[in-house]
Amino acid sequence: MNELALRSQLNNLEALRSSLHSSLRFWEWMVVVGLVIDLVVIVKEYWDELADFKRGEIHPPERPSTLLLLLGLLGTGLIAVGIARELAIDSRIEGVETETRQVNGQLFGIVSHEAQEAAEASSSAKIDAGLAKHEADAAEKKLEVVAKRAEGIDNDLRMTQMLTSARRVDDVNGLTQQFRQFKGQTVALRSTSDSEPYGLCFVLKSIAHDAEMNPIDQCGLAIFAGAAPTGILVAGPDDNIVQSMARMVSRIGKLMVQSGPFGNTQKPSTLVIVVGPKPPFEIGQARGTKTPVKKQTHRQTTKP
Repeated sequence: MNELALRSQLNNLEALRSSLHSSLRFWEWMVVVGLVIDLVVIVKEYWDELADFKRGEIHPPERPSTLLLLLGLLGTGLIAVGIARELAIDSRIEGVETETRQVNGQLFGIVSHEAQEAAEASSSAKIDAGLAKHEADAAEKKLEVVAKRAEGIDNDLRMTQMLTSARRVDDVNGLTQQFRQFKGQTVALRSTSDSEPYGLCFVLKSIAHDAEMNPIDQCGLAIFAGAAPTGILVAGPDDNIVQSMARMVSRIGKLMVQSGPFGNTQKPSTLVIVVGPKPPFEIGQARGTKTPVKKQTHRQTTKP
């Protein structure tokens, strides 16, 4: 039987036991009434005998009282029936109490089993929670490793992107031969401290040195008040030399070159080649940078 059925049976047994106790009290009162009636009969008989004794007269016996006989029988009968019913009810009460203890035992067994199952389930849940936490920690560590690896890949991709898209002199020997026209000419090579402009500045300085010019190494030392010039800027006091050198670098080196002073500044007293950041063009983009999205324009055609 399940727990609900046992509790229902236990309630029925409690109700039956309460009813039997009520019946037991009724028959106990019946016994008391019977004893009282017998007491009345006994006292009445004693009173009559005492009256005869006090008169001291001998007289023929009186007719027995039917009422006293009936009262005596009633009292004795109530006592006998009451005691018999008490014994029967008491036996039934004992049976009910025995059955109640059995039901309580079964109910206790079910509750204990459920408590044990709950304890086992709680223990299993704790174990599962521990395993889940362990797996979560392992997953978090793996995620950290993956994140670091992804960061390394990003850095490698950016470096590859920079190297593959870095500017270079297309014909070093040809540009060196052309620069020999300016043999002995002093030229200052400047660039920002960024790796790509610095690398190109160093190459141009080497070309100027091989062309027997007098290069001044200022690569990585250029500081601009505003934004750095994009591409390569050639400036100097002699416009002809500036224009000629700019055309050489552009035509032979295949590099984007500007000529003339930068911004509103005056012409420098010495020939200067400034290597600024490369133009905003990349052959690819590393993960994490946003690619500009071109807005599509829709042309409306009107029918004549």
